[in-house]
Amino acid sequence: MDIIESYLDSLSLEESDLFSLLSKFKKVVIFKTIQEINTGLLKYKRISASTAFLFKLTEERVISFHTVNMNFNIDMYFFNYIGKLVSNYKNLKPGIEKISSKSPAKYVVETLSKGVDYGQRSD
Repeated sequence: MDIIESYLDSLSLEESDLFSLLSKFKKVVIFKTIQEINTGLLKYKRISASTAFLFKLTEERVISFHTVNMNFNIDMYFFNYIGKLVSNYKNLKPGIEKISSKSPAKYVVETLSKGVDYGQRSD
């Protein structure tokens, strides 16, 4: 069992949509603090296609993210407290000011888009 499986098992999400998505990646970076969540992927000039970025929010609620000042396209997935997918967006370009979960979410996953991106992939 790897670190992400252990972490998700502790959340009782092993049969969830969230676990299914994260299990497809070699590495998962977890953002939990307010500072980490607010900064998110803005600190990266490029990201690996084999890495998923998991944002663990303090409470389940309708949340908005953005891609302003990002250097690459991403896919974004919103999950509720039991790990069920509530909304997702594909191939989001840099510069989008508001991307809403539409429904209450507790977890957000961002990945490098499989579509066109502006950054370089670094596997």
